[in-house]
Amino acid sequence: MKRLVSDELTLSFVPEAEQRLWRTVTRRQYQLTRSRVQLQNRLEALLEEAHLKLSSLVSDQLSLSARRMLQAVADGETDPAAVAALADRRLRGHAGECFSTLVQRTPAPRAHAVARASTGASSAAAPGHP
Repeated sequence: MKRLVSDELTLSFVPEAEQRLWRTVTRRQYQLTRSRVQLQNRLEALLEEAHLKLSSLVSDQLSLSARRMLQAVADGETDPAAVAALADRRLRGHAGECFSTLVQRTPAPRAHAVARASTGASSAAAPGHP
């Protein structure tokens, strides 16, 4: 106690509650972003193994449009027009071309793995990313 009174003992800095809260929020946001990127990379690798190059069609493989198309392929849809119809209206023409040869070649086990990965993606989406 004598050292504390004589200022020989330096107390550690503890930030205020508000600053600690903001640090926690920032840390959590970073973790969510990191896990989303990891999921996107795993999904991209899985899609490439299934011979589906979805990244050339959509900018975000976890978007609602991409998840609908992947779910249709996983459910066994082999008609490229039906898969393209699930795309956003801005992508429909291009989607028909991209999926025309790829839908028939997707092995069933790969399609189911893609479906599991894409459905789990919606729960891992970071705030502000549907």
